[in-house]
Amino acid sequence: MQEVEGYLSIYAVMERFGYRHTSRAWKKLLFEHHKTLPEVKLRQFDGHDGRKGKFIPAIHVKDLDRLILHFESIHWQQDQVTFVRPAVEDVLQVVAVAFQDHGPEAQTEVDGVKLDLQLRNVRLALLYQPANLPDGRLPVLTSPDVLLDGGVRVLSFDPYQDGFTVGQLIFNIRQHVEGKKA
Repeated sequence: MQEVEGYLSIYAVMERFGYRHTSRAWKKLLFEHHKTLPEVKLRQFDGHDGRKGKFIPAIHVKDLDRLILHFESIHWQQDQVTFVRPAVEDVLQVVAVAFQDHGPEAQTEVDGVKLDLQLRNVRLALLYQPANLPDGRLPVLTSPDVLLDGGVRVLSFDPYQDGFTVGQLIFNIRQHVEGKKA
């Protein structure tokens, strides 16, 4: 994320946390929590093409944790906010490129299960599901290999688990694509 004079773009922070409509989410947060939010200033950040952009809301780096605590209070539909951890994002990008001929589509939903990546042409999906869930939460799927409506097979993975390799995941996907169960 770009830093200007010790400030980060609020929109960039929200985008990093998976908010699709950052402007709307920020306005809602500002409306509901304007008294408890840390100080916000307008700063000018460089655009993707290197030119100066518009002045947008920014927060000092030291106040970032206070802003993030407010994110939990924004009540949107579940599919609008998806936080993807860096290693998970890397794995999904590698798989999407490796199987680009099979119609990869990110952040889809089948039978009420939110999938991280779906390979539409072979009816296979990937779901990041941590092996150790905090706070005693139940896993989204109770089995590591599940068949959903329409014949979509879901493979769950956890890149933070000991012994995980992207190569093994790709091998398992390739086995499914070739018609052999991994």
